[in-house]
Amino acid sequence: DWDDIEVIGPDIEDRETLLTLAKMTGNAYAIDSDSKSWYPLDGKWNSSTPFGWEVDDDGFRGHVFATADNSSVVLSIKGTTLIGGGPTARKDKINDNRLFSCCCGYVNWRWRMNTVCDCYSSGYRCNNECIRSALLED
Repeated sequence: DWDDIEVIGPDIEDRETLLTLAKMTGNAYAIDSDSKSWYPLDGKWNSSTPFGWEVDDDGFRGHVFATADNSSVVLSIKGTTLIGGGPTARKDKINDNRLFSCCCGYVNWRWRMNTVCDCYSSGYRCNNECIRSALLED
């Protein structure tokens, strides 16, 4: 059973609100506000707190934006970078396939002989216990 709970959220019919959210989304792909691809935000939002930008991190990157009084916080997460599209491209595909239960599937034609995990059984089947274990790996 679900309980209906009303919460305050962004006004998605307001053009400025949508523009700000779109800029935050774009900024998830930039390392910091000095990057040439960074979209400046209006004065309501303080500078962001980046996460996951260390070279050896797992590819999960983005920024946390907050209003000056921290009454509103937005977590902007970088999505999948296409193959050949950056330093996290390979890790992004691994994360995608592992998180969305495709770890025993072949990621793309370049990975013909490899899967993200070792859970492939036969035909179009995966070992369920193996997938559960694979999801717990770093």
